[in-house]
Formats: sequence, C-alpha cells, structure tokens
Amino acid sequence: MRRRAKGLQKVLKEYNKRIEDYVREFPSRAHPRVIEYGQLMQLEPDDPFWNDGMFTNQNKPWAVDPNTQKGIRHLASLNRGIEEKRRIGWEVRRTMRWAVDQHSKLRQIIDAFANPIECPQLAVVLNHPILQSLDETGRITAAKALIHPAYMKVTNNQIIWNDFCNRLVHDTASQLDDQEICTAWSDQIFSLRFPLSQIPGNIDNLINDVENEQDQANHNQRDHSPGHIGEDEEEEGLDDENYRQELEQLVNRDMLDELANEAHNDV
Repeated sequence: MRRRAKGLQKVLKEYNKRIEDYVREFPSRAHPRVIEYGQLMQLEPDDPFWNDGMFTNQNKPWAVDPNTQKGIRHLASLNRGIEEKRRIGWEVRRTMRWAVDQHSKLRQIIDAFANPIECPQLAVVLNHPILQSLDETGRITAAKALIHPAYMKVTNNQIIWNDFCNRLVHDTASQLDDQEICTAWSDQIFSLRFPLSQIPGNIDNLINDVENEQDQANHNQRDHSPGHIGEDEEEEGLDDENYRQELEQLVNRDMLDELANEAHNDV
C-alpha cells in the first residue's frame, strides 16, 4: 500500500468526496465513514471498514440498517444468556446429585455406629492401620470425629442451597431425572429440620437416636434385675461432648488429618 501511496491517496480522496455527496443527498440514510490516509494505514485487518457489507451485501438490511445491526447484536446476547442459563441448570442438578449422594453415604455410616461391622464404609475407617493402636471404643470415637465434620458440611450446604436450588430447578429447562433428584433432596431437607433445629449440621442427635434405639432393643432382651440397671450405660463409650478432646490424646493430629483425607476420599 505504501508503494502505491500516491495512487491510493487519489482514490481515497475520490472516495471521501463521494461519501460527502451521498450524505448531502441522503442525510438520513446509513453511509460509510469518511477516513483520512493516516487513519487508513493504521487500521487492523479485521476492522469493519474493510468488510462492512455495504458493497458486497448492499441489498441486505443487516449491512446498512443500524437498527437491524443493533437488533442482531441484542439477539446474539439473548441467545448467549439462554445458553448460560441452561448450563447453570445442569450445574445446579449436578451439585444437588452430589450433595444427595454424599448425604446418603454419610447417613448410612452414622446409622451403622450401633452395628459397625454391618457397614463396609465404616469398617474401612475402623480397620485403618492408623487406628489399630486404639481399642474398639477409641476407633469408633475416631470415626465419629471424622464423619461429624463431613456430615455437618454437607447438611449445612444443603440448608443454605435449598431455596436457590429449588428456584433454579424450577426456572430452568427440565431434565429426565428431575423428579428423582428433587424428591431425594426434599426428603433429606425434611429429615434435617428436627435434629438440626438448634445446631445446624450437628449429628450428635442423630448418632444418639440410633444408639438409643439399639440400646432400647438390647435393654428389652436383658434381665431387668436391679443389679443391671445403669451399669451398661456407664460403660458405653466416651462422653459425646468431650470425645474430640479425648480423641486428640489418643491419636496424633497429623495422623488424624491423614485418616480424615483418606476417609473422605473413600466416601
């Protein structure tokens, strides 16, 4: 272009003159922009000046009408928004499925504290090499210390997310398994209302409920002689309020962290 600068300047001068004539004749119509030689030399290859459609598509409304061009841009933005909303719907359902699955697995482990041998997931934790130096009561206490924060985190998230998730599922395009996900989610939220009414996420009440049910069943099978009343209860485990502090005396903090990471990965 620079080698032909003289000829280019002549053509550019004629180009600008014709634009000015066109504007005077049709002031209300769209027109190409006037441009000087210095500006022309600084244009990028993708600049609309090189391909604005006014010459190659002079009969197309989108090439010359600014309102049509503006509408096209708005439509493109709308389509991008619709697609983003659809993707958000996918992510919400994926999050709900993950939370429901984690809640179910952790609840199975909690329910198994009364009969640890019957739960494979809990057995993995109790049989971990790090805990083999502890007695059975100590291993169960360690398992409770690991499961408690994991369950608390999931249930707290479900409570916080509940309104948002329900609204987003309702406002986004439905999917085949919506009924299954929403039913499981609602059942879990309902189950949290009583045990989490005072301390959200605290599973001590859940553990105690399970253990109390088991204790009651065992009590019905035992001899009700006065000598047996209260003896087994006094020998049961460690106090729930202090089990974390007592566990730290049994298991090194680093060892507990390592076990927690492995247990969470297994879950």
